[in-house]
Amino acid sequence: MPFEIANKGDFFLVRFFGVVTANDLACFAVEAMIAEDAQPASMDRITDLTEVERFDVGYAEINALAARRKLRHFTKRIKSAIVTDHDDQYSLAKMFQMLNDHPQIDIRVWYSVDEAKDWLAFKSE
Repeated sequence: MPFEIANKGDFFLVRFFGVVTANDLACFAVEAMIAEDAQPASMDRITDLTEVERFDVGYAEINALAARRKLRHFTKRIKSAIVTDHDDQYSLAKMFQMLNDHPQIDIRVWYSVDEAKDWLAFKSE
């Protein structure tokens, strides 16, 4: 699978790489749910797309992933940062952000993992 999910203590770091297919996204959705359910409380997430060579997915697959996320309930509002470094990644990230209107998830697109970490650390309350 061209992805990995790492628990960094206070957030999940998800890294995609290589060629990502519709089947890969479906497998990721299941693995993410398992990782989330193993935690006593909901955790923020950084998803790094910068090592993806190509996405073999489109609107239908991104919409299906967003629809799966809408079914999840979290113990608190979470931040989900998506890191991109070129137009194809950015376009898919923005599509996912637009399609995912889950009231407990705040999604932002960033250009570096450091920016994403800074945003996760910032508490507006």
